[in-house]
Amino acid sequence: MQKRTPAENYKQVILLREMAFKLKMAQVRKVYPELSDAEVEKKVKKIFLNAST
Repeated sequence: MQKRTPAENYKQVILLREMAFKLKMAQVRKVYPELSDAEVEKKVKKIFLNAST
């Protein structure tokens, strides 16, 4: 297995974050179908901002 460069690692982190954001958007849309796209995005951003590791 070849080591990745820091730039490649960073790119992977960004891609994984985008994927997680899209999955959470889909889940929030399913739970709250009455929300607009803007409201869903706002709710997901709040979830991500309040997340802890």
